Amino acid sequence: MLLSPAESKSGPPRGYVEPTPIPTPTMITMSRPADWKEIRLPPPKGSEQIMPKDVSAPTVRLAIPAQWQYTLMPGLYLVTPGPEASPPVLTLGPSLPFADQNETIPQNIQGFVQALERVYQRTHGIADARGRRLLVGGQEGVAIFSPGSEVCVDIFVPLAGRYDVAYKFTFMRSFCDTNQDALTETGQLILQSIKFEH
Repeated sequence: MLLSPAESKSGPPRGYVEPTPIPTPTMITMSRPADWKEIRLPPPKGSEQIMPKDVSAPTVRLAIPAQWQYTLMPGLYLVTPGPEASPPVLTLGPSLPFADQNETIPQNIQGFVQALERVYQRTHGIADARGRRLLVGGQEGVAIFSPGSEVCVDIFVPLAGRYDVAYKFTFMRSFCDTNQDALTETGQLILQSIKFEH
């Protein structure tokens, strides 16, 4: 018996249903601009209590995947990939990185790197903590990766030309690549989108 052209095509058997793909549990990597939105985060309420009187926290603009949300907490923002109850993947806000630390306040960016390394070695138990200098929103900052912890990387951007106060971005483990020493594409896109407004 001859088959019609439609019947002779190769393909799945009649009644076959394509399986539903397993969703990515923590991160959805999207690199198309249409899948992203820009958010503008003024200085978080409560941050004025920790900031020196002569330094004002900037407003931060950054891009995140369109379905993600942010929540204002006292002194910082939480960014989550789902409802408010889901764990944050990114936190950001003003920071005093050397408060309650036995550290002399650094006077330049290289001293800032070394002081942060000592703090992370001493208080976070990261024996091989190494700071990497990088540009964030056109300003020089320092990244400290934390292999094996819940945090992928903490990024500190000094404010007002000082090294005792900074804006801190904490990217959680889901942003780390497999070697835990670099950001995923999603993390890099967020980092590259950061801008400061003073």
